[in-house]
Formats: sequence, structure tokens, C-alpha cells
Amino acid sequence: DICLRLGAKGEKQISEQNSTTMKTSLISFSLSVTFLVNRVSVSRAVGFQSAENQHGTRPETNSVVSPKDGKSRETRELKGSEGDVQLIMDGRASSKQGLLHVYHDGMWGSVCDDDFTNINANVVCRQLGHTGGYAVGKAAFGYGKGPVWLDGVNCIGTEEQLVDCKHDGWGEENCGHDEDVGVVCLDESFEDGDVQLTDGRGANEGRLQIYHDGVWGTVCDDEFTNAAANVVCRQLGYQGGYGSSRSPYGGGVDPIWLDEVVCSGSEASLSACSNNGWGEENCGHSEDVGIFCHSVAFEEGDVQLVNGTGPHEGRLQIYHDGVWGTVCDDDFTHKTANVVCRQLGYQGGFFFGAEDKLKFGKGIDPIWLDGVGCAGDETSLSACSNSGWGEENCGHSEDIGISCFPADSATDFSDGDLVLAQEKWAYEGIVLVYHDGHWGGICDDSAFTQSTVDVICNELGYSGGMKKEAAFGKAVENFSFSNVNCVGNELRLSDCQNAVLGDFTCNSGGAAVSCFPNDFISPEKPPGGGSSGSFSDFHGQISWSIVAFCQMLSVML
Repeated sequence: DICLRLGAKGEKQISEQNSTTMKTSLISFSLSVTFLVNRVSVSRAVGFQSAENQHGTRPETNSVVSPKDGKSRETRELKGSEGDVQLIMDGRASSKQGLLHVYHDGMWGSVCDDDFTNINANVVCRQLGHTGGYAVGKAAFGYGKGPVWLDGVNCIGTEEQLVDCKHDGWGEENCGHDEDVGVVCLDESFEDGDVQLTDGRGANEGRLQIYHDGVWGTVCDDEFTNAAANVVCRQLGYQGGYGSSRSPYGGGVDPIWLDEVVCSGSEASLSACSNNGWGEENCGHSEDVGIFCHSVAFEEGDVQLVNGTGPHEGRLQIYHDGVWGTVCDDDFTHKTANVVCRQLGYQGGFFFGAEDKLKFGKGIDPIWLDGVGCAGDETSLSACSNSGWGEENCGHSEDIGISCFPADSATDFSDGDLVLAQEKWAYEGIVLVYHDGHWGGICDDSAFTQSTVDVICNELGYSGGMKKEAAFGKAVENFSFSNVNCVGNELRLSDCQNAVLGDFTCNSGGAAVSCFPNDFISPEKPPGGGSSGSFSDFHGQISWSIVAFCQMLSVML
């Protein structure tokens, strides 16, 4: 109904106004669409629900909204007494981890993460019968529904229960449920200097925490190198690993135990490395270091891509002298990217240019290679010319990122074949064309029309699509096609006018498309194909865009 009213409004405005005022109307329509999309996104993320029963009645059941899938789950909570605590995980009371609830005045309610420390978490866990634990902020275990009972909780660590700690008063808070704190309880007996990795996909990766004075705390990324990451991973029983700065696994909670950690790489434990002293730091939790450990024995010159959506893409790292390090983007070309991708077992790939190379984040020292120049036929990156191991004048803002295509390394490509450099979904991204052993883009020039989009999407097996603003379009630095002009009925892009493969330059970046997925009902083509630029054609494009938006919205929902 909203889409029908928006569409009618858009068509009425277009038909009644001239081309100058029409642009103003379109801006208004775009804002309406943006607002609607934001409402849809929020409703999917946190689940719009009635505020009824939040503070009035006292339900026997509560609910938690998962931050992973946006679904509200009814929680079957335990009967409580004043001051009791419990942890809620996936809608059920959990014995060891979950969203923290405290019982007051006959109701369970959540606790705000403001100033909530691991000392507080220890009190909670001991109250539940465990030896200790740590806190996780930002509603990591979901959004509660009901009162936020406590804020500004400050425990010294010796309290028998959470309500014995200082706080702002029952119900005195300025938080939303996106700040509900979670707690993870542990039963092991830990020793000073023990380390663990938390909030990763497994025990071998996550935010680094170190145990001191009975409390888990984080480690700042200042001066932290992959030599230090190796020490941590060996302490945990792995072969080695690498670190990432800027809290890639989310920020922890206080305390921050260590800063300016410098390891030679031979230490038996992280606490044996030089540092500023326990609790001596000038960091925030946005600087919490993250670590990935591996059990594989790597060889000199091995490469890997990290922090991407899969092993086919990410920040480039190379293994030297027992330590992973990054590669600087100076003189880096797509031929070099091809060498890396073939070394990893793929057919080829491309690198992210100056504007978008930090899509995969900054690495940490060392920076192993700079000035890398490959002819394109080398079997490994280390065989290419370079400035020498560790000889560089770069910062980690110049760390190179690479995307290899496709994931199926058994595929053989021919000149003119197409793939989409995925940005989020398989059916959308920057259009890449295979030519002379490497991938190149299509120039996003005035010749790139809706008809060209349709040909590309049809060739890839979809029923049509829309032109897309490429989030990383400027990353494409070599182009296989320029000034391609399609009518719309061609079977392949290479059948279109001016579709001559070559090496072109382009100042407007790589063209991108969003094809309609197979379960999407494609709207009719816009009148006139959108090529003449007349008022009626422009009117048709807008009407078609409204229909396409509403069709896509129905798929989203």
C-alpha cells in the first residue's frame, strides 16, 4: 500500500511539474524511499513490537530480539527473588552465558553496559556459582524487552551479589536495549598471565584477553605486532597466527590490562614481553587487538587473504621468517594480483585501488614487501621484484587488498566471460570482463545504459537488473570495455556495439549492476529504454524505478 501511494505520488508530481521542479520532487520521493528503507532495516534488525506490557503488566514470559537474525524469541525465565540474576541465551535461561537479567519488584529486567566491567561480571558469575567470567557489551546476546533495571553499576569485586554493588538506582538509566550487557561465565582455574580469544567464530580467533589479579582484561593494539600474535598463539597451543588492530572482534570492557606490548617472538607467554605495566595504558576499547591462530605449518613466501567474506578475498599477507606481514600498495598492479590469486589456487583476480583498499582493514607490523612488480607469469609473489624483505616506506593505510575470482578454481575462462565482484550478494557487484588472462572492468560512462545492464544480467542467468552505484567502483584500475552500447536484445555483452576487448583507461570508475535474483519478479522495462532523454522517457524511468523498488522491497521482506 505504501509503495502504491508512493508510486501514484511520484507519477502525479512528474506529470504536473516541469523538468526543473521535477528534480525537487524526485529528491522528496528519494527521501521518502530512504525513510521507508530505514524503517524496514530497523524493523528487521530489532523487530518493531508494541510497547504494551513493557512497564504496565508483568508478563510471565519476556522476549529477546536476536541481533543476528532480527527475530523476537519468547523467553521462558526462571521464577526469581529480589536481586537474583540470570543469563538468557537464544530465548532460554542459560547456565553460563547470555543476556544479563536481574530480578526486581516482581519483574526481570536488563542491565546497561555503561561502565560495566569484568569485575562486575565476576560478581555475577560467582553469584551464579561459577569461578568468574567476563562481560560483553552492545547487546551481543540480543535485545531485551522490558525494564532496564540497572545502570552505572560499579563493583569492587568482593560483593556476594550484583545488587550489592553501587549503581544509579532501580530504573534510573539513560540506556536503550541496544546497550544491554551480556556475561560469559567460566569455571576453570586461571593463573596470572593466562590468555584467551573471545567473540570469534572459534577458540582460535577473537578479541585478545589476558588474566590478571583475578580479572580478564583486553590488550591495546599500540605497537602490537605479528611477532606478539605468534607468542599468544603458541601460548594457546597453536603454531602461530596474526593480529589485527582496531577491535575487529568488537570492543571489550574494562580493564585494559596491557599497552605498548613488544615481543621479540621467542617469549613463552605474552606477559613476558615488554609492556607499560599492568593497567598502565592510554587506549580505548576501539583499540582492542584481535588475533587469528592457525595450526598449519606455513612455509617461507606463503600468502593468504584475511578479513574478507571468505579465503578468496581480503587483506594480503605474506609469510616470512616465521611471521605474517602485510604488503604495501606502491607499484602494485593487477598482474601482481593475478600472481597472488594463482598462488592461492584461483584463476585470477584484482586488487582494490587507492580509494577502497582498506575495505579489509589495516594490518599490524611488519610490512614485509614494498615496490612489488610482477610480470604476471611468476608462480609466487616472492618471486616478483621488490624492495627487499622489510624495506619499505609505508604505513598500514597502504595495506593492499585483493579479491580472487571465482571460488571454483577449476573453471576455465575465455575472453569476454563475465563475473560480478560481489559486494554483498552474488547477484550484484562490479562487472568484470575476462581479457588476455586478467579481469578488467567496464567503464561507467554515458554509454552504459539500462539496456546494457539487461544484457549483462541476462548473460549471467538473471531476468534483468538495475544499474548500481558501486561502493568500490573506483577500485577497478584496468578496463576491458569502454563505450559499450547495447540495444537490449543481444545474447552476450560482446555482441553489443563497440564491444571490442582491449586495455582502456576510464576516469568514471567501474560500472556495477544489481541483477534481479531468481525468485524476483522483474518489472517491465521502462518505456523507450531510457535512451532518448525525453520527458516521457524520463517519466517512464521513474515509474519503472518505483515498481522495481517495491518489487525489491517485497523480496527483502
